[in-house]
Amino acid sequence: MSEDSLLSNTGVTVTEDDPTAEATVSPQVAALLTPNQDRADAIGADLLRMDDERFEIVFGPALAALHEAAGELPDGPAVYVVGVELDMRKVGTETNLHEEASEIIHNARLLFAYAPNEAGTGATFAHLTEELDGVDDLLLVLGESDRISGAETTLADLRRELAARQAERIQLLAENPEQATAQFQSVFAAPLFAYEQVVGASE
Repeated sequence: MSEDSLLSNTGVTVTEDDPTAEATVSPQVAALLTPNQDRADAIGADLLRMDDERFEIVFGPALAALHEAAGELPDGPAVYVVGVELDMRKVGTETNLHEEASEIIHNARLLFAYAPNEAGTGATFAHLTEELDGVDDLLLVLGESDRISGAETTLADLRRELAARQAERIQLLAENPEQATAQFQSVFAAPLFAYEQVVGASE
């Protein structure tokens, strides 16, 4: 890994020694694991209305990190988690998809890139962020999607994947919150728990 790498904690493997044990997480991590319909709606609307130039400014650094991480992950399923900073004053306000984007998403960066093991009890990370400052919500990118091709992923590919996953999340939150929790929260929980174990333990 070069000195100017965008990645941190590459090669770290985290396993769940006792799957029945209750995990203790910080308030910040707990907040990120709590589903929020207003935040989900606001992010989804902004993704749909964001013009290409602004999307590149906001999500370009996350894509560059995804490219680098993809080369460090083993073959097989890959999970990428993007953290976004929001203008919280605009979350929960009524949105009109025919109007200009309201620029709710200010910044985005890749927080986690990992390959889950076959047993579902651990993961190997190509990137495990060292801080969560400024993160208001999480967006999901799955490497097995036909929209994502690792190091060959384009900005348009990333946009399609983010929008599709967020639309799915919004629908599930509205129609079946329990399924939304099972489908999305569990995917977010794995890297956040690893963050607490690896980074939190060293602070």
